[in-house]
Amino acid sequence: MDCVLRAALYIRVSTEEQASEGQSVAAQIDTLTQYCCLYNINIYDIYKDLGISGKETQNRPGLISMLQDAKHKRFNMVLVWKISRLSRNLKDLLLILDQLEKSNIVFSSYSEKFDTSTPVGKMTLQLLGSIAEFERNTIIDNVKLGLHEYANKGGKTGTVLGYDNHNKQLIINPAEAEIVTMIYKLYSIKQMSMSEIAVHLNELGYKTKRNNHFTKDGIAVILSNPVYIGINRHNIGQKDEYHTTGLHPHIVDAITWETAQSLRKSNKNKKSAIANKHCFLLSGKILCPNCSTPMRSFTSSAGSRRYRYYRCKSCSSICNADNIEKAVLEYLRKLLNKESIINDALLHTYQGRNHSMNDFDTKTLQKELNKTQMLLDRYVLLLKIDDFSSSAIIMDKIKELESKLNQYKSQLVNIKADQHRTTDLYTKEQYLNLINQLFEKQDTKVLKKIIDLAIHSIALSDQKKLKDIHLKFNIE
Repeated sequence: MDCVLRAALYIRVSTEEQASEGQSVAAQIDTLTQYCCLYNINIYDIYKDLGISGKETQNRPGLISMLQDAKHKRFNMVLVWKISRLSRNLKDLLLILDQLEKSNIVFSSYSEKFDTSTPVGKMTLQLLGSIAEFERNTIIDNVKLGLHEYANKGGKTGTVLGYDNHNKQLIINPAEAEIVTMIYKLYSIKQMSMSEIAVHLNELGYKTKRNNHFTKDGIAVILSNPVYIGINRHNIGQKDEYHTTGLHPHIVDAITWETAQSLRKSNKNKKSAIANKHCFLLSGKILCPNCSTPMRSFTSSAGSRRYRYYRCKSCSSICNADNIEKAVLEYLRKLLNKESIINDALLHTYQGRNHSMNDFDTKTLQKELNKTQMLLDRYVLLLKIDDFSSSAIIMDKIKELESKLNQYKSQLVNIKADQHRTTDLYTKEQYLNLINQLFEKQDTKVLKKIIDLAIHSIALSDQKKLKDIHLKFNIE
């Protein structure tokens, strides 16, 4: 490392509120500049990210510019007012420091008073980074809790077509509400398709909430959103999605809403049935009896009737898809009812449940336990080697890690106990019943997966009938 220290000062503030806590841009620059003067450190440049959160690093131009200069070794020290200015995410923090270390650049924090040139400094940095991340997660949890409580009272933070959001309260927008009412009438009464409704609205010159043209998917979202009958959705699309009764007035009446939902369900089932009816199970599996080229799906229509074939691209030879598929499925049904296949399936089920999953769970838990123990040891060591003003936070973290450690140990004991118990398995009768139901329901997605897994190729006779099936495995 050079004898003369050339420092890059990194400044970040996320909100104007930080000025009241002594974290403003001017305050950080002034403090770090005085520090450099005191210790004869030359300032190479000052890199700033203003009004940007420390949670992520991708959208921080100041940080990106500093790391680019670091690669070219234009300075040999990075100085910040506090570690959380660089990042509040431990993973990102360690990645940044790894980049700096590769360029032999020292990282130093004014408030925490340490640098990464010493082993103690490196260890302390990781622990303080954990505290910063812990603080951020606490803030996020508090915000989520506040939003959850507000949602339970009927409040709504977002907005949709038909409403404006004033102080987290949905107020009807008359012009947009008219569009929403029209959409439900066109779908429920005139029974227009979603695509037709989108085209109709665009022709009339209507626009979405974001001033875009209407689309089929956009209409689907409007027709499925219960906000129009006074119900708010939260955590949409997530496992913990929940609904609450809103404080806002409804735009659509309950009868119109239920009619629309029934139509959507009915139309979805029709599309699914059509897709199943016209699905080709054996594309690429059937070999042309004339030239052995894999045959592909092909359809033709005569009036309202539709015919399904497999056709060779090389010689245009065709065969009836329904007849071949029926013969292949019957062959598979008989194959899966063989005694040797049943026994093998049940054996793999037993082994998979009693060994593979338990082994996987044990390894994963042991790995997490070791990581937690290591982190716990570091926090305990931190209390011994230094006197931190944030020791109360560290003690809370130690208690949290000890609790997590006990949970992992308890789970490991339970898994080991389970390995000595008998696992519930399918009986032969249950297995056979499952197979028969599969073929009776004609679930094309599942059947196609079975075919892809089991069948290598299918040979036809000169009369375009099923001749032979070549499997991907041997049967005794």
